[in-house]
Amino acid sequence: MAAINTAGVGETRILRFVIVLSVLIAVIVGAISLFARPWAYHQSYQLEAEARAEFDIRKIEPGQFIELQGSKYVLFARQVDKKQGRLQDVFLQSEQGKKTQVIYAQEAFLPPVRTGERRSFEFMNGYNYLLDRFGNQESTLKFKHMTVYIPADKQDTKYRWKAEPTINLYRSNAPRDVAEFQWRLSTPLATVLLSLLAVPLSRSAPRQSRYHSFIFAILVYVGLFNLTGVARTWVEDGKVPSFPGIWWIYLVPLLLFIGLMMAPTWVRRKR
Repeated sequence: MAAINTAGVGETRILRFVIVLSVLIAVIVGAISLFARPWAYHQSYQLEAEARAEFDIRKIEPGQFIELQGSKYVLFARQVDKKQGRLQDVFLQSEQGKKTQVIYAQEAFLPPVRTGERRSFEFMNGYNYLLDRFGNQESTLKFKHMTVYIPADKQDTKYRWKAEPTINLYRSNAPRDVAEFQWRLSTPLATVLLSLLAVPLSRSAPRQSRYHSFIFAILVYVGLFNLTGVARTWVEDGKVPSFPGIWWIYLVPLLLFIGLMMAPTWVRRKR
């Protein structure tokens, strides 16, 4: 920066270039924050729900009872071939309303399934017992081949504000939605302010290390990041209203930028 200044390029000109570049980057950051972030969280939550609901042969260990789909099914297999997806000497128990279904088969496997299709369990050479809890109507069925369709878990309706579209957060007055909405809007502002701070922090005296302000810059970033997290928590908990919300946090880097830019003028006046 000292060499650039010596060449006649002042901080004002540098600042103009930084503002243009930082605004362009802020637009990209804003698009990611407003649209890509909720989409990514939605996909993440959906994958987690599918993983929890998946009736996966890889979860089955030979010689052990295992509960699947939130204890809806209890499965036991004496032998497990995970590569071919086949089980030997299989026991399956499930609840069918007021009755309990117990299936024993010499062999079973999970056929491949396409997206949107129902998952099924194929049993060969066994018995199907339908047991009445009150002992009134019980039945036994011997079969060579039997297909059991595995219902999908109930749809996950839990509200997650991180995956909620930005327009929905804008319309909501819930503290958590307000905090998330303001944070998404504030990321472009943080991008511009941190970029502007780089200009006064880049000053260095002759023979001074180029990295003398590097630690201070890191502390500014970490401090802003932590303060933003604290402000979000206060808004989520209702300790701070929607205004000023988290916006007051960005007065800190703004005032710091003004102070650093004015510092040389103040020093000259003192002299």
